[in-house]
Amino acid sequence: DHGASSSACDVSMRSLVWHRHGRFAVRTRATYPEGVSDQLSQRPLTQPHPQRLPVTNPAYDEVLRRHTAALEAGDSGYADPTTGFFVMTAATHAARGTCCESGCRHCPYIV
Repeated sequence: DHGASSSACDVSMRSLVWHRHGRFAVRTRATYPEGVSDQLSQRPLTQPHPQRLPVTNPAYDEVLRRHTAALEAGDSGYADPTTGFFVMTAATHAARGTCCESGCRHCPYIV
């Protein structure tokens, strides 16, 4: 109903995600796996979750250096030192507003 009051339709955009439904995309409330939240974690954006970037990773120090440099420059990401793939920064993920559940290295929603 187009005449419905806005308060009846207010829903937090942080808790909504797009899903394919046939030919159409619809928004529904997000349900996250255990350990993922729709709120930012308490970790600094410079510190990745150890499940996503273990300290035993041979490129750990270089990854952190590139990530920090990208954050300081305001870049949306950096080139992975091993694969050359583009990796988004934690700030880019935070600006998105929700976890995309893709297993991103710098996801700030992992608790």
